Order: sequence, then structure tokens, then C-alpha cells
Amino acid sequence: MQAGQKQGNMEIHIHDSPQQPVLVSRKALKALGAVIDFETNQVIYKNIDKKTVVPLVEAPNGHLLMPLAGNLLQDGVTRQTEFLTLNDE
Repeated sequence: MQAGQKQGNMEIHIHDSPQQPVLVSRKALKALGAVIDFETNQVIYKNIDKKTVVPLVEAPNGHLLMPLAGNLLQDGVTRQTEFLTLNDE
């Protein structure tokens, strides 16, 4: 998969069930450095790009959707400053 200017791999496990979404594990999200704002459905992948805020689409069932094909940062908006942690001011 493509993530900004970086190329990487993501291992997924597929269940033999029609219309079953691919669920991304906490381990995978942690590896990406994902910080998710559930109020605005946006994410920053700190380990990929600390300045790009990526919108997530909310499915009718409430799941947040991230693209697994194409670029993970597609449709992202660049911040002026890098995001470090929620504790930084």
C-alpha cells in the first residue's frame, strides 16, 4: 500500500463472509501512529506524515472507512505545524 511518499505492506485476514469489512487492528493503527478525532472523523498518521489530516468516511453502520487501495493520505489536508501529541500546546 502507498502512504504518502512511503510504500508499505499491511497484512489482512479475510473471513469467508460476503459484505464483511476489513477491520484494522489497534496494532496496525499504532504502527501508523494513528490519532483519530471521532468528532470530526479525521485522522493523522504520525508515523507517516505529522502534518497531513486525512478525512475518514463514516459508513451507515458507524464504521470509519480508510482507503486500503490507492494512497492512505489521499484527500488529506496539510496543517501548518506538525502534530506531536495531545499534550503539546
